[in-house]
Amino acid sequence: MNFTKHSKEVLRLSDEALKAVSLYLIFFGLLVMVAIGASWGGWGFWFAPLSLRWFIAAVVLLSAGCFGLLVLDAKRCIRKVKLKLNARKGRKS
Repeated sequence: MNFTKHSKEVLRLSDEALKAVSLYLIFFGLLVMVAIGASWGGWGFWFAPLSLRWFIAAVVLLSAGCFGLLVLDAKRCIRKVKLKLNARKGRKS
């Protein structure tokens, strides 16, 4: 399967977008975890602590971000293996 220059550029941009979105999801998940820790700690004495729903939301955000990075790594590994296989067979792609 031959890719044109345009389709390679689109693949590269989609990989960068997936990486950025995944890292932002992980960042916001960690931010919510810190807020939960603060609310269950000192903040919880003066105000009502955050509910368990916030913890579940943080876990979902972290999981989605990690899954996005996993997909990105799998795509990269598959692409690398495909290039090695095509180089062994003498083809270019």
